[in-house]
Amino acid sequence: FLVCSKTINMFQDGSVLNVRIRNIYLENVRGFYSATLVQRIFRGYYTRRHFRRIKRLHCAKLIQRVFRGHLGRKAVRKERSRLAALRRKQMAAAKIQSVWRMKVSREEFRGLRVHVLAATEIQRAYRGYLGRKKMLRRKQWESANPGPERIKLGLQFIEESKLAFERQQEEIDALHREAGKTRYR
Repeated sequence: FLVCSKTINMFQDGSVLNVRIRNIYLENVRGFYSATLVQRIFRGYYTRRHFRRIKRLHCAKLIQRVFRGHLGRKAVRKERSRLAALRRKQMAAAKIQSVWRMKVSREEFRGLRVHVLAATEIQRAYRGYLGRKKMLRRKQWESANPGPERIKLGLQFIEESKLAFERQQEEIDALHREAGKTRYR
C-alpha cells in the first residue's frame, strides 16, 4: 500500500512526469552529444587526412623545386665549363695565329732585308760607276785642247744627255700606261 501511495503522490506532484521528461531530455542530450562526438571525430579524421595530403603535396613541391634548382645549377655549371673550354680554344687558336704571323713577318723582313741590302749594294756600285764616268768626262774635258776637239766632245756629251733623257721619258710613259691599265681592271 505504501508504494501505491507514493506513486499517487508523485503523479499529484508531477515529479514522475518530471523524471520521465528528464530521462527523455537526458537521452536526447546523450544522443546529441553522441552525434557531436561522432561529427567531431570525423572532422578531426578528415582534417588530418586533408592536412597529410597538403603536407605531401607541399613536400612534393619542395622536392621538385629543390631538384629543379639542382638541375638548373648543373646546367649552368656545364654551360660555363663549355664556354670556358671554348674560350681556351679560341685563345690557343689566337696564339697559334699570332706565332704564325710573327714567323711569316720575320721571314718577309729577312727577305726584304736581303733585297734592301742587295739593292743598296747595287746602288752603291752604280753610283760609283756614275761618279767614275763623270770624273772621266771631266778629265777628258780638261785634257782636251780648246778648239774642234773640245766642240766635238761637247756635242758627244749633249747627245748622250739627250739619249738618257729620251730613255727616262720612255720609262715614265711606260709607268703611266701600266698605272692606267691597273686602274681599269
